[in-house]
Amino acid sequence: MSQSMRHKVISKGGGLIIPADIRRQYNFLSGAAVDIAVKDGCILVSQHTPRCIFCNNHEGVGKHMDRYVCKACVTAMVKDVGTIG
Repeated sequence: MSQSMRHKVISKGGGLIIPADIRRQYNFLSGAAVDIAVKDGCILVSQHTPRCIFCNNHEGVGKHMDRYVCKACVTAMVKDVGTIG
């Protein structure tokens, strides 16, 4: 078993505690948002990356009214709104 491999039990509520030394090593702060993905049968946990609510892009993303939108989608929306009425 590798040094970073640990045996943990998932709680009844579905929670999983990441050991403190691993959280410190990878800078996962208490209360921080994370992204969870599944790849090749493995669950991956990484620092949260804000993504556009329309296209899921993570580049050029800004926050507006508590939602993340990328510059490409903002440009497309301005273009579309400009053609209305």
